[in-house]
Amino acid sequence: MAIQRRSFLVAVSGLISIPFHSVSLALNPLEPSPVSFDGQLTSICDEIKKLMAKDPILAELKTLKIGRVVSPFLPDVNFEPAILRELRLQLSNIVNDQSNLVLFGEYEILESETEDNKGLQVVVLKLILRNRKGSEVAQVVGDAKVKTVPSVAPKDFHFEREINNNSDIAQIMGATVKFDSKSSFAANNKFVSEAFPNPSNNHSVKPCFGLIKDSLTQVTTLDGTRYGVEIIKRERTPQEKNGNRSDDGTKLPMSPVRPIAVRGFAYVPIVIDEVFAIRIYNYDKTKGVLARIKIDGLDVLNTYNEDGVEYPGYVLNAAKEDGSPSSSTIQGWLRTLTSKGESKASSDDKPNSYQFVINELGKGSATEKGVASGVGVITVSFFEELKLGNSRGAARPGEAARGKEINVIYKTANISAVKEPTEVISVRYNEPTGLQ
Repeated sequence: MAIQRRSFLVAVSGLISIPFHSVSLALNPLEPSPVSFDGQLTSICDEIKKLMAKDPILAELKTLKIGRVVSPFLPDVNFEPAILRELRLQLSNIVNDQSNLVLFGEYEILESETEDNKGLQVVVLKLILRNRKGSEVAQVVGDAKVKTVPSVAPKDFHFEREINNNSDIAQIMGATVKFDSKSSFAANNKFVSEAFPNPSNNHSVKPCFGLIKDSLTQVTTLDGTRYGVEIIKRERTPQEKNGNRSDDGTKLPMSPVRPIAVRGFAYVPIVIDEVFAIRIYNYDKTKGVLARIKIDGLDVLNTYNEDGVEYPGYVLNAAKEDGSPSSSTIQGWLRTLTSKGESKASSDDKPNSYQFVINELGKGSATEKGVASGVGVITVSFFEELKLGNSRGAARPGEAARGKEINVIYKTANISAVKEPTEVISVRYNEPTGLQ
């Protein structure tokens, strides 16, 4: 089912869907304009579709195949699934897995030398369209015209864009970073670059994350006390290992996992055949927060949902006056909010969610979506509530997969939130190695 890009808001535990409101803050006209991942990928896809319609060789081929997207110099990130999912969505009318024309890609972070972003850390996204004979004879950047060549000649088409949006960079890199609304664009860009460990094989790299005091299992930013992310897990039951539903499994206790620092990243060992959940916390007593959760770049609410809309995230209310945080436990991938009763079961009597579980590499959700999975990354982006009139103040690696169907009680809630996240918190579930 095609997913419409409508904005709705969903939270674990309760109500009905209502529109989501995001608020853009005023930008300093002297600052660089934020250029997002979504915007740049859409720009490339629009360019590809125009070329496929107008170029004599491409028009004859009519379709293309989506190939691999890699990060050759970034071994400890894994955003490929998000890139490939967007490519498949936006180019769906011309995608054919049997085509001889293949779209490949790569991405990396580096210091920009362009006039618009000079001196900033940016993510450079490069895509190349190549036929089986492909030798490079044409170059396309931005709106530059394609060189004319004989129609029989093989062609390569290159598409390159820079992403300077600080929160997008943090999510792509799987960083843990706190942004400062009072700081400049360049200062927040520096926060992002400092939040990502120096790429070396030195295992004593200084941690780029913190732990909530008195918890030791809740990951936060280095100086963070507002939001926390905790991973809890248990082993699969024999029935679950055989692919069957196990009512007993949902009743078994799940234990928090204490993260350790590996190459500067927060790492929680979740091994094959373990079920896990993601618990998020809000310690801010003044504001609620919207949280968006991705695993290996795949959105927990939207990767498998069958509702035909794209949900923005989970809502946490403000913490209590005594400092006790509000929290939600996310047990799995959403399948649908359409339900009988209080979201206890869907209208077709099938459970409404799929459990989080670790399968062997090659048998998880990233692979299912056509991605050769690398290091597993869980990323939570926190968007603080905007009050009216206020401004934004070494086990075998596995792969997160769609487990057995389960019922989860959902509630929906309305919130006005800032457009860009206040904090991004990332946890790796496969051990970072520095190896590609």
